[in-house]
Parts: sequence; structure tokens; C-alpha cells
Amino acid sequence: MDYTTGKLPVSMAAGDFNKDGNVDLAVVNSGQNTVSVLINNGKAVFSSAVFYNVDRAPQSITAADFNHDGNIDLVVANSGSNTIIVLFGDTNGVFASRATYKTNGYPDNVLSGDWNNDGKLDLVVTNGKSNNVIVFQNICKK
Repeated sequence: MDYTTGKLPVSMAAGDFNKDGNVDLAVVNSGQNTVSVLINNGKAVFSSAVFYNVDRAPQSITAADFNHDGNIDLVVANSGSNTIIVLFGDTNGVFASRATYKTNGYPDNVLSGDWNNDGKLDLVVTNGKSNNVIVFQNICKK
């Protein structure tokens, strides 16, 4: 089956965004500066995409519970605006609130992991123009 996303899909992340036990998809659409979320009904049949605006030229996405509220959040690297955006998820798979962080040069990939061993997921972002990697340590309360 084919599912419509946005223009120029370049990256995906998976997770149970609405807590129904099924793995859902989030797709980065670089050609229209959006993330499309497709909710899985459990039989590999997905809902029509819901679109969330992000900054210019999004390239990469990761999904995890970054603010420790029990809901999966999405983090998007936006190379055209030198930002990463955190889209905070809720129990219904909706990403209504967000936070934006500046980087220093063409963020083109984002990865999560507990880089400082404090039990909280941090972010690592590659910056193609600056030829470096930035670590964003998670300062949310656990």
C-alpha cells in the first residue's frame, strides 16, 4: 500500500505515538518543511498523514521521550535554518507544542542517546557546513 507524505520525504522515525501498542511513523518532508505523522491501526494500515510545520530544509528525525512525560517526542534537524526542533507528543499522538534550538551550521543528522550516562536521552547533531558534531545534553527533570 502507498501512503502519501509531503514533498521530498528524506528521513523517518518510528514509535508508538498514541500509546495504542502499534508502531506509528513520522516522516521528514524536506521539500515542504514539514513532518507528517501516520498512525498505524495495528494491521500495517496507516491513517492519512497529519502535518506539522518545522523550519527550513528538514533533513533528519529521531523519536523518544525526551521530557520524561511518558509520551514520545520528535526531534528534527533543519539544515536551512540551522535549528533543531523538538515536537512534544501527547497521549493521543498529537505534537502541539515545540521548542527550537540553534546550531552552528547546517544540521543534517540528529541521533539520541544517553551520552553522559545520567539516565536521560541527549541529542547529537552533525553540522555539515561547520564540520563538527554538537552534543545537546538533556536538562529536563527526570
